[in-house]
Amino acid sequence: NQGAVSNATYFHPTIRWRPIPPLDLRAGWLVARADTDVVDPYNTAKNGGYNMSYGNRTPNSRMLGQEVDVSVRYQLELGKRVQLFVGAEGGVFLPENAFDGVADKNPVWMARGLTDVRF
Repeated sequence: NQGAVSNATYFHPTIRWRPIPPLDLRAGWLVARADTDVVDPYNTAKNGGYNMSYGNRTPNSRMLGQEVDVSVRYQLELGKRVQLFVGAEGGVFLPENAFDGVADKNPVWMARGLTDVRF
C-alpha cells in the first residue's frame, strides 16, 4: 500500500500553533484499529482456512496501536519568489495486541529533518 492506510479505522486529531507567522508547530495523536482480523494468508491456509496472524497465532485483537507526532517548521524568504522551508518531525508508535507474535511491544521511534525550496 506504499505507506497509505488501508483496511483500518483511525482517529488523528492534530493541534497547530503559529506563534509567529514563519514558525509552524504541530502535535498530534493517532489511534488505529483494523477493520478485520489482521491475518497472514499463508498461516491461514496452513491452518485449514481459519484465521491466523503473522505470528501464527489466533488473532485476539484488532487494535493496531497509538502514535504521538510532533513537528516544527520554519519558512525563510530568500527573495520575492524564493522560499526556504526547514523543519524537523518526530514520532513514537506504541504497538498494541494486533501485533502479538510479530513484534515486541517496544515503542518504535522516528525522526527526520526537512528542507524544501519553493520558487
